[in-house]
Amino acid sequence: VGAVCGIAADIVSCLCSANPAVNPLISVGAMTVGAAAGISARYVIKKHGRAQYALCVCYARGYGTTPSPFRAGAWLKSAAEGGCADAQFQMGVRSENGDGEEKDVQKAYEWYQKAFDQKHGPAAKAIGRLFEFGLLGGEADVGAAYEWYGFAIQYGDESAKEDRIRAEGKLDREFSKEPG
Repeated sequence: VGAVCGIAADIVSCLCSANPAVNPLISVGAMTVGAAAGISARYVIKKHGRAQYALCVCYARGYGTTPSPFRAGAWLKSAAEGGCADAQFQMGVRSENGDGEEKDVQKAYEWYQKAFDQKHGPAAKAIGRLFEFGLLGGEADVGAAYEWYGFAIQYGDESAKEDRIRAEGKLDREFSKEPG
């Protein structure tokens, strides 16, 4: 019971934080309603990837609670495994950089792919970068990168436009070198 109350208190603290960066996470407020109705907060959180990601952000940034990288990482992984695209993308970043995870670019690619499957623009951009710079263990594939950057733009990541222009320039240089 104490653990459930602690989790519910963490959620309420996070949601009541005055920090404007938390405001997009207010949709998680339904959990407090569920808790008030006698539904276990732990059950609600286990079934809601966005709620798990909200707690990750709260612990990572110290919104309404003491910062805890360990708790943030645990909630991030749970959210990613639960299907939250933002969390899957962040797990990819962590795997690629070795931040709290063993550095593993192939695993990063898999996390990015899961997020991309949910039309996550930054994940498409990250995959494009992996291809453009040959970070997946093979040679660079600028053509594939160009396509991935296009998906990123299509799914709302406007910052991928510069990457796509850069990749296009590389492709132009490659084709101008070919005989014939």
